[in-house]
Amino acid sequence: MVANSKWRISIIQILVSALSSSPFTECVSQRNSVITQLHQASAAGALYDAQDHPPLTERPLEAPAKTIQEVLDWFSSPESKPLLHVRGPSKSTNSAIACTIVERSKERGQFAAGFFFNSRRPKCSSIKHLVPTIADQLIELIPGFYTNLTRSLHGDPFFLVRPIPTQVDQLILQPLHEITARGPFLVIIDALDDCASEEDQHEILTQISRIVLAHQDLIRFVILTSPAPHLKHLFDQLEFRSISNSLVVRQSHNGALGERNLTLGKWGMGDALFTASYIPTTPFNFPRIPIFFFFSG
Repeated sequence: MVANSKWRISIIQILVSALSSSPFTECVSQRNSVITQLHQASAAGALYDAQDHPPLTERPLEAPAKTIQEVLDWFSSPESKPLLHVRGPSKSTNSAIACTIVERSKERGQFAAGFFFNSRRPKCSSIKHLVPTIADQLIELIPGFYTNLTRSLHGDPFFLVRPIPTQVDQLILQPLHEITARGPFLVIIDALDDCASEEDQHEILTQISRIVLAHQDLIRFVILTSPAPHLKHLFDQLEFRSISNSLVVRQSHNGALGERNLTLGKWGMGDALFTASYIPTTPFNFPRIPIFFFFSG
């Protein structure tokens, strides 16, 4: 019996040794290493789950239902350009819109990733955490993305310290090739103006342009910003204007946002000005407030 026990122990030791050096184990180890590095480089505070998002019934003034619907219509229209710039009247309004869009796109199985810039949260105002944070989410939400990601890295242990364009190539562009999942998927970038510098904001938009130009049928971006003049100038540059639609929401000085009645023209068909009347939710006797929406192709 003692001999049999020793024989069994020897077999177990051999199996353990074989498994520990098998390609399968190496693959699992590599996967864990990549995922761990991405987690550590990601900005947890920039994720949708880290945002303050009250129930939809508690945010009618900040995220009007039809405003959200127009963004979703842009996303689903084949005539839309792959990038939508939303300029809202305040950060709270923009964030409410962004969170609601995330929720709606999740319900449809179309949400891919989000990054909520915030100058008051660690890692949430720096460009260097943007690409790893997005890639980390794409691993979970787009089938086949991780396999392509490990192939594109080629065992590169320094991928997180590469220049931003190289990170975009390795962590997003190359892994998106040969993806068979049916798109498009939606990526939300909120409060771009909270990114540390205007130079970094330009770089982010440049890299997003590369992504949508390479994968227009697979990925679309919504970028929400304040009405800051430098951001309007940035998006008005020809290289970005040719691939983007824009939505400007202007709020009256004496009222809050509410429901609207607005008929849109076709996306991407040139500049158009739409005027709508918002009816504030409270008080009920409040007069109609004129709101102007500018859509530009």
